[in-house]
Amino acid sequence: MSIDAQVKVLESVVGRLDTNIEKLTELSNSISKLLAVHDSRIDSLEKVHNRTDEDIKEIHSRVTTISREICDKIDQVESIIEQRLREAGEASAKGHAEIKADIENKINTLAARVGVLETWRWLVIGGATVIGYFGEKLFKLFS
Repeated sequence: MSIDAQVKVLESVVGRLDTNIEKLTELSNSISKLLAVHDSRIDSLEKVHNRTDEDIKEIHSRVTTISREICDKIDQVESIIEQRLREAGEASAKGHAEIKADIENKINTLAARVGVLETWRWLVIGGATVIGYFGEKLFKLFS
């Protein structure tokens, strides 16, 4: 083959290489842009993920704090209820003791009054018996 023909073949090959190099350059630029977009999306997703992790930690902290506060409030209410039940029991026992003492006092008073009435009853029966006896003697004496 002649040199001219070889030069034309080489020019043709070089032309194709130039075209391929240009296409590869465009492809490389497109891939670089695509990678830049993907990198920014990945950064954005990482930021969102980090914020989500922080939010979850904060929510967990709040739930734990609220749980502790609720347990403390329950313990306080339980203590207050126990104290009030104890106080109510003591007041009830004191009231029952006062009522018992009052009832015993009234029973003793009534027993004393009944005793006085029994004494009077026996005196009246005894007096009626004496009056009946003397009345009969007087009646026999005048009859």
